[in-house]
Amino acid sequence: MGPDSKEPQTEFQRAEKLKLNERSEREIKEFINANFATIHRIEATDFDEIAEQSLQYLDLTSDFAFYIGIISVVIGSLSVFNAILMSVYERKKEIAVLKATGWSDREVGLEVFLESMIISSIGGILGLVFGVLVATIVTDISNFLTLSVQILTLVKSYSYAVVLGILAGLYPAYRAMKIDPIVDLSG
Repeated sequence: MGPDSKEPQTEFQRAEKLKLNERSEREIKEFINANFATIHRIEATDFDEIAEQSLQYLDLTSDFAFYIGIISVVIGSLSVFNAILMSVYERKKEIAVLKATGWSDREVGLEVFLESMIISSIGGILGLVFGVLVATIVTDISNFLTLSVQILTLVKSYSYAVVLGILAGLYPAYRAMKIDPIVDLSG
């Protein structure tokens, strides 16, 4: 069977002879999709489509991680708020004794506020250590994924933890300042 043969050619033989430009590429994709997609679940795609789909998945994953982070921040700040507020309620008599022995409202509030900052600072440091450890382990285990930790990200994360600790400690400090030593020591 030579090049001058009049035997019918298959579509694939014809496709091989076409120059691969945009028009012929489109024609090949249309032919494959029209003739084979329903029978063999084959679909022709090009690199641009695959890259576009990959970017869409990456954007979706990034958005998902962002929302998980927001939920984590809210839960963390509520946890600090609850822990400090319960600490104030459990130590009412202790705080009343401090106020009865001469501590001012400001000193009591500052103590509770500093406790909140210390707890959130320790939580921020533990979070940073855990995050760096997970990034290192994932990078070591994975053959294709490389996670890098940037100093600016670490500084921002720690700053967020401290700021949330400050905000979560405001109301408990206010409640501690409002404790009346006469009422709480007599009851």
